[in-house]
Formats: sequence, structure tokens, C-alpha cells
Amino acid sequence: MAEYDETRLASDIEDGLREIGSFDMTCPEEYVDWVRSIGRRVGRELGWKIQTVRSAVAVNGKVRVVIVVKESNPLHQQLIRIREQKAMRRAMERLADD
Repeated sequence: MAEYDETRLASDIEDGLREIGSFDMTCPEEYVDWVRSIGRRVGRELGWKIQTVRSAVAVNGKVRVVIVVKESNPLHQQLIRIREQKAMRRAMERLADD
């Protein structure tokens, strides 16, 4: 893919997994295996269990690839739970303001 080399994609995947517990991108079908492979490698390097899934091919030939942390270390899992709770609290506050 023109906008990604392997190092940059691995870095972006790692950032997503660390920050929000997932990474997703839309790419041409011929790059799906490459993206999933890099995602699995990043998961192994972090020592985390991850899962990669893909959508069906869209009319435009694009596929959405999602990489999700299934199991990490306890500190990371706690951080993700806290971030999820904060996001839910902000969403509820926005609903209450409407």
C-alpha cells in the first residue's frame, strides 16, 4: 500500500492496540493477508493474544480489517477498562445535556 510501509503499519497497529485495544483499517483485498500478518506479529511481540477479523469485500473492492486485543497484561486491561468507563460517562453526560 502506497501510504504504508511495514514499519509504519506495525507502529500504527501497536499504537492502536495499546491506546484503545483495537486497530482497524480499510484496504484493498490484496493487502488483507499482509495487514493481518503484521497485526499477529505485533501481538506476539507485545506478548498479547489478539484476534484479526475482516469484512466481506465491498463493491469498491475494499475490505475492513479489525485487530482486537483479546488478552494482554493486567495493567493494560485495567487501563482499557478505565478508558471505556470514561468514554461511557462522557457519552451519558452528552445525552443528559441534550
